[in-house]
Amino acid sequence: PPVPIRLDIMDRLGMLAMDENRDFGGNKGQGGNTTEDVAQELQDMADLVQRDRSHASVILWSFCNEVGCNNESAAADFRNVTLSNDQTRPVTQNHLGVGIHPLSMASLDVQGVSHKDGEVMDAFHKNNPDKPLVSSECCSCMSQRGVDRDFCPSPKDGGDDHCHDSRGQGGSSGIFYNNEIAKCTATQVAWSDLRDFNAGTFLWSGFDYLGESRGWPQTAKCRGAVADVAGFEKESRWWLRSWWLSNISEADHGRPVLWHGAPESEVSTT
Repeated sequence: PPVPIRLDIMDRLGMLAMDENRDFGGNKGQGGNTTEDVAQELQDMADLVQRDRSHASVILWSFCNEVGCNNESAAADFRNVTLSNDQTRPVTQNHLGVGIHPLSMASLDVQGVSHKDGEVMDAFHKNNPDKPLVSSECCSCMSQRGVDRDFCPSPKDGGDDHCHDSRGQGGSSGIFYNNEIAKCTATQVAWSDLRDFNAGTFLWSGFDYLGESRGWPQTAKCRGAVADVAGFEKESRWWLRSWWLSNISEADHGRPVLWHGAPESEVSTT
């Protein structure tokens, strides 16, 4: 779950949060280092909802993340404990269960999917046309701020420890990817953005992060599309900003003004 200060900031900025527990508990490949059983995880879920239910930014309660959702039989109990503490938000999970009508789906108001492509979404919607759908995790594209494609033209999966330019020069330690992820990001965002039955995309991740790193010298996971671990802006943030603004009508009074004091006719919409 998020630290409370993050939700305080999101409340103030008008951002939307999916507030998520780690897993269902039990012994069914839940991932991580948790040893908690279902009863303990249910208490965690109750504590989470009680702690965060006064935050205006929270729009969804999520029971679990990916492999943490394998124990689908627990979903009904998680729904009950969540709704007993708050009935003002829908519930979801960051995982599509097994089969065309997953067991856990019956306990969800909104079905979440993690890193699923458009074909999976179409098949789910065909089999479950009345179930709302959201891309609860999407768009994992590795990039590194300030590294142009001509310096590191073809980084491999997991990073290239010997990035170099077209003349074979370079190989600087600490360079593993380039900053060209426009096609990767656009393709994955379109999976939800082009489907009216999908409510939208939660981007994973906004920032680079320390977890899931491959160890020295690659000490951070470079999935961030907005900023690196130090908070410096990545080039791809401008693509995401443009995409986000393109989905907000100019007639919408909630649309941000790109700079204050500019005449309306001079305000950029890209």
